[in-house]
Amino acid sequence: MMPLTAGEQHIARLLDGLSRQTYFYRHEPRIVTAFDSGKPDFVVIDADRGVLVIEVKDWRTITGVRDRQVHILRAGGEPDIMPDPIAQAERYAYLLHKKFEQHHGLWESGRGRTLLKFPYQVMVALPYIAQAAVTQLEDAGIWPRGVVVGREKLASSAALATTIRALPWRFIIPAPLPLDVREILREVLDPSLTITNERGQWLGILTLQQETAVNLPLARTLPRTVSLFAEEQAAPAGRDIRRLKGVAGSGKTLVLARRASRLRAQHPDQRILVLSFNKLLAADIQQRLAALDRAHQRDALLDFSDAVDAYDTADMDETAPGFHAPDDPPPLFEVATFHRICRRLLLPDWQTPIKTGAWLGRHAADELAVLRLETGYVAEELAWRREVGCLTDEAYFEISREGRHIPLTRDRRAIINTIFNRYAAYKAARYAQGEPWYDFADTPALAAARLLGQPDHPYLAAYDAIFIDEAQDFAPSWMRLVDLLLRPDGELFLCDDEAQTIFTHYTWSQRGITLNPARTITLEIPFRSTHEVSSAAHALIGADPVLSKAAGLTRPNFRSMALSRGPAPSVVLCAGPEDEMAFITRRIAFLREKGVAAHNIAVLLHDLSLRRWGFRALSEQGIFVDGFARIKGLEFTSVFIPDVNGLFPPDAGDEETAALKRRLFTAMTRSRRHLFLTCTGRLAAPLAALEKACVVEAHR
Repeated sequence: MMPLTAGEQHIARLLDGLSRQTYFYRHEPRIVTAFDSGKPDFVVIDADRGVLVIEVKDWRTITGVRDRQVHILRAGGEPDIMPDPIAQAERYAYLLHKKFEQHHGLWESGRGRTLLKFPYQVMVALPYIAQAAVTQLEDAGIWPRGVVVGREKLASSAALATTIRALPWRFIIPAPLPLDVREILREVLDPSLTITNERGQWLGILTLQQETAVNLPLARTLPRTVSLFAEEQAAPAGRDIRRLKGVAGSGKTLVLARRASRLRAQHPDQRILVLSFNKLLAADIQQRLAALDRAHQRDALLDFSDAVDAYDTADMDETAPGFHAPDDPPPLFEVATFHRICRRLLLPDWQTPIKTGAWLGRHAADELAVLRLETGYVAEELAWRREVGCLTDEAYFEISREGRHIPLTRDRRAIINTIFNRYAAYKAARYAQGEPWYDFADTPALAAARLLGQPDHPYLAAYDAIFIDEAQDFAPSWMRLVDLLLRPDGELFLCDDEAQTIFTHYTWSQRGITLNPARTITLEIPFRSTHEVSSAAHALIGADPVLSKAAGLTRPNFRSMALSRGPAPSVVLCAGPEDEMAFITRRIAFLREKGVAAHNIAVLLHDLSLRRWGFRALSEQGIFVDGFARIKGLEFTSVFIPDVNGLFPPDAGDEETAALKRRLFTAMTRSRRHLFLTCTGRLAAPLAALEKACVVEAHR
């Protein structure tokens, strides 16, 4: 793309100042048809009027117009002869018209003809020519009235909006352009907005909010005192913290991947790290980035068969290709899990961490039996105590523990104190003997200590930008390590949804993060799932006395025309676990017969002990079968959630029930189209809201 001329920069500033809800524009979009191509200066979508083609000329003086040629003086006083700008704009408009013919959604039938649903109009902008000179040419019949506009009508964004309204549009549309029409037009002007799946099939295009987030500049590369076009582009002092919050399935990971890809292309010398919660999500982000790179290279007519190699996908195995030793500078661009970075920082002293759950099973089985708590629950509690510095028995008795999905009575806390102290003594003894002594919850603090102990460590303040997906599940110690990895003037880009908190909930202040509402973008449309699936999941949240009042939750927009429709979710009432398993097995076989691929089907377990029901055969078919803890960022065509009643203990209070509903909500929103929840007997009371949002049926 050629650099903008001074006049084009002026028009771009004016367009940037217009409402993004009404106006969308592109500079020099490439319009290609079967017989010709062109790049108009600007094409504007006006939701209230239609499509506008703007031709901009930086002329300083017009000395005459003869034979459809304009005689001008340039900025330096040199004379020149230029073609008629109106004819140029009309040629581009004709090309757009031919392009629109390829999209049936832009046309409607009426009076025996097929017509565009909107008019298109041309405009010539002369930002350095007085309007009086333009009027003289109009009075002489050389130019039609109202199409060419001079300096006075281009003085501000408000003046430009008035000018656009006053153009001689061919007809007036009775209502603003529907969303589906605007989306087609945006895709015509900018094919890079297109979203496809892993097979290259069209899924839709980026929304305006998503596009805005993707195109955010890297703040530390901007001038500190002078903004380019708008106040938003002025660089903040110090570290820049941006937040992309959104409902489940609103495209947070999509935006993260596209923005990371864009910044990597724009700033190849800047060091960027993309962090994820688990390996599956990291692999998903890597695949998205590789696909984007392949698309960019196809557009440039270059071979990019090694796209995946552009990202650091090697395991931490020192013999693997792409392995980075801790003394090496970090790669310029990397997608990694958080604990992979921890391991790299702790090399060569890395030891395989203790698995807390396994230790509990071997060394605290009697206490677990008395507690009647899941091993994972107790392991989380031990990790939480270290996160918040609750290290003594007395402190644990006194501290508030709201939000845990089973009440922690004083008797239970006394037993957990015993386990906590035994675990600490066990680790201390192993440390004294030179054996592996720490668990995964210890690694962030150990990695941070390694950085603080080596002021010249290559990873200390190494990154210009760090992106975090599923940031709501990053603990305070994780964020402290991120803080050490990021430059003082770097950017932290957080993607989160408070409703999807699966693990222990921490506030942003506990994580040491101060959020600025002005640097937060909210995505409200749940594109991933059908309207029916999303409505059912959010009904669960909306009916909860705690979650419905939570200030941090994003409310979904179900009015969008972009939401797909599908079958209502099913709640299947069964006679027992064997009956639930029989239903799931038969329905999966039916879906497979209908063409749903095995990798697009998931059985999500709230308790891994449910594996004893006999899910191995399904796993061997390629069905995803795993616990709630490993589903962050994943999505499937069809999702089954067994034993939903078993998720809710009968003695759980409101806070505990709310925490469990968050987990179930996250599992439900992994479904793109089909959602089945099974239970034994009647639906549990905490799930009553699903009776109206789902089809409730008894399995026969």
